[in-house]
Amino acid sequence: MSGLSPTIGRLFGIDVELHWSFVLLLLVFMLLSPAYLFFWIVIFLFVLIHELSHSLTAKRYHVKVTKIILLPIGGMSVMDLDGTKPHDEAVIALAGPMSNIVMGFISLVLLLFLPGATPLHDAVFLILEINLVLGFFNLIPGFPVDGGRILRSYLQQKMDFFRATQIAVKVSEIALVIFITAATAFALLWKGYSPGYREFLIIYDAIIALFLYDGAQAELRSAYIKKNASGIGVGSATSTNFILVDKNTRLPDLYPKMVKAHTYIVLYKDGTSVKAVARLPVNGQFRRSNGDGVGLVKEIGVDIPSVAAGSRLLRAMEKMQHANSGMAAVVKAGKIIGVVTSQHADSVIALHLSNKSHA
Repeated sequence: MSGLSPTIGRLFGIDVELHWSFVLLLLVFMLLSPAYLFFWIVIFLFVLIHELSHSLTAKRYHVKVTKIILLPIGGMSVMDLDGTKPHDEAVIALAGPMSNIVMGFISLVLLLFLPGATPLHDAVFLILEINLVLGFFNLIPGFPVDGGRILRSYLQQKMDFFRATQIAVKVSEIALVIFITAATAFALLWKGYSPGYREFLIIYDAIIALFLYDGAQAELRSAYIKKNASGIGVGSATSTNFILVDKNTRLPDLYPKMVKAHTYIVLYKDGTSVKAVARLPVNGQFRRSNGDGVGLVKEIGVDIPSVAAGSRLLRAMEKMQHANSGMAAVVKAGKIIGVVTSQHADSVIALHLSNKSHA
């Protein structure tokens, strides 16, 4: 489990997580109506196929895929696209909506051979509708949906990354206004909807609009930081305020070490992986699986990314983001020499940008 998002399985070597809000919505639909629940499960399946299409295509281009997160308004493939060519990123982005369009086409062909007014016909028609909506919605030329990334990849053939992102975000804002206007008008004017369902659609469209706007602004902020803070080395945010212990250290022995070093950051190596101690138990709750009834450090560790000492700070931040981690180990010649936290990294970059704007 990552935070409040349970891992529900692993497909093709990729962890699949359900965001807590998705779980909550499933429970709500379960209480409302079996029909709503069935509808949401069908959406869940095709969103999963959509995200798998992204992830498997990314793997073909040797892009590291960490996990897939399923959200109430879609899904997200967490992958490390740093250094990926614009053309390759466009193909990865296009793979998702194309999978839905292909499945929609297959559903349309099946409908031609199925008798009407039957449960099977209705189910296939529902599959057609869902896939067409997922496919064409994700082709909207706006962030953070796939169409925005495809547009930026095309623009990068003519200009630099930051300028391409700026234009793609402007297009995103125009597309957002058109989307929210059209979706609201459709919900209000379509006579087949009950008043309660109209309200649900309008609220849901508003949530999607906020998601799109926030995603576009996040892309712009990220591009601005990449442009203006790309020269900052990870050393500027590296701290030596941590302790390195053996993975078999007993938990009761850990506290004196932390107090002596005046730090809460505890790292250890497990093979080639670097791990951090998380969620320390309170005193008196040490009993776990060790032979003498006392827990060990390795039982409460979580993986954290590592970055070479000569890397850019942005690279460390990207690795932390992809790993959903608040810190990264700084490694030199195979040895852990420091740690960088997301909070400290943000402060260093903010200070750098402030100094640059006043220069």
